Amino acid sequence: MQVKGSMMMFVVKGVRAAGVEHFEPLLTVEDRGYLTQRILPINWYPFANYKRLFDSLVSVVARATPGRYGSGAGTTDRPSSRASIGRSSFPATRFGR
Repeated sequence: MQVKGSMMMFVVKGVRAAGVEHFEPLLTVEDRGYLTQRILPINWYPFANYKRLFDSLVSVVARATPGRYGSGAGTTDRPSSRASIGRSSFPATRFGR
């Protein structure tokens, strides 16, 4: 499975902004390579690398801001946000690669 570069860019920017040094023990050498290269939104990238980058970002950011990502995180009372879930005509992941 692969992930679209636009999603990979989001995670890589987050890791860079939080400080790459915090992520060294959590990432493989291949994962760290994505932090130094230019990520193109039109390219496809391995999902496994994206997942490790994303999980490490959540882990580091959640530790830095305790309580912010507890139960109820991401909930909202706005019905419009729930109505748009699943309506994207451009999938961000692709299977079989």
